[in-house]
Amino acid sequence: MNRLKYKLHSKQKRQKLSYAEEKELKKKRRKKKQRRIEEIEERIAVIEEKLSENEKLLCDPEIFQDHEKVQDIQTENDTLNQELESLFAEWEELSEA
Repeated sequence: MNRLKYKLHSKQKRQKLSYAEEKELKKKRRKKKQRRIEEIEERIAVIEEKLSENEKLLCDPEIFQDHEKVQDIQTENDTLNQELESLFAEWEELSEA
């Protein structure tokens, strides 16, 4: 009888441990997700700032007359906008989960 009680107690203790481990794992996942959201938000801010700077450059008459420079800026803007779109999608997915 005592042996059975010991086995039951031991099994319950293992279950509690695994529950605690599971809880800790969930906590780590939440922190990791939150860190990634913060990284995305920081990167979005950097990209938006760069797009704003590029917009100002395109309004500069000297730069506007340099067709090669304009093309380079527009190519960079296209790349930045694609990255921005991807980041917004990832941010939205992480925020909903």
